[in-house]
Amino acid sequence: MVVARRIMYLIRVGSDCPDLDAALFFDADEIRNAYLLAKKKRPVKPPTVNEVIRVIA
Repeated sequence: MVVARRIMYLIRVGSDCPDLDAALFFDADEIRNAYLLAKKKRPVKPPTVNEVIRVIA
């Protein structure tokens, strides 16, 4: 239930404020691992919440 709650929270934040810095909601390790698992190159500028959510999805 904890994981489901966090997912719903991130979906809501991603739709309401998609341009927020992802570091506000994700650890640096979580962001790095999401890009590694998706086999995508990490952007030079800090990713937004919406970008990280799409990579995870």
